[in-house]
Amino acid sequence: MDSTQTRLRFNTDRIETHSVVGASDTACMAMTHLSPILFLDFDGVLHPNRCAPTDCFCLLPPLAATVAQFDVTVVISSTWRFHKSLRWIKQLFPPAVRKQIVGTTGEPWPGQYARWREARDYLRDHPASDWRALDDFDFEFPPRCPQLIHCAGDRGCTRVELDILADWLSQATAPRNRVSDEYGGAPISRTSSDHEVATDRDARGGQPSATKL
Repeated sequence: MDSTQTRLRFNTDRIETHSVVGASDTACMAMTHLSPILFLDFDGVLHPNRCAPTDCFCLLPPLAATVAQFDVTVVISSTWRFHKSLRWIKQLFPPAVRKQIVGTTGEPWPGQYARWREARDYLRDHPASDWRALDDFDFEFPPRCPQLIHCAGDRGCTRVELDILADWLSQATAPRNRVSDEYGGAPISRTSSDHEVATDRDARGGQPSATKL
């Protein structure tokens, strides 16, 4: 049995979704200096799926503004990592966020819950105090995965998901000092244009929509 087959041997009825992971979960819990990690997808998150090329990354500014306020590490989980360098990817982001982007997940996992397993592989070598994934492919994660912040692929990351992310970050980290770089300043405030989507979120008890393409 090769290494891939060995890795694929798991009990699908008992998949664990602990927040704190690494080579030793107990050791990680004791390492209070660890930062949380955000695994970031692009398609269906930073822009709607099937958007015009000119609209790619149209939703990046508000996401960058949220991330820049907190001491969180960003890891790229998008398949863009396979055909763009990390240096190229970082240039998409404002300076305040570039230094928070430390790497990408590794080789793609075959089979069930691939994106979740890629994140777990990364965390074994790079322990974190906690983690979340912004992703539109909920089927790439175990059902009701507590670490997934699901975005509807036809909308991308909206105020609903940003509020969920900010709520988590406010508990998982201490706010960063105010920075002068673009998108690194004042916290985002909800506007009247966000009322409809916020009402939709509130009606579901704070959870994002599961609508997909």
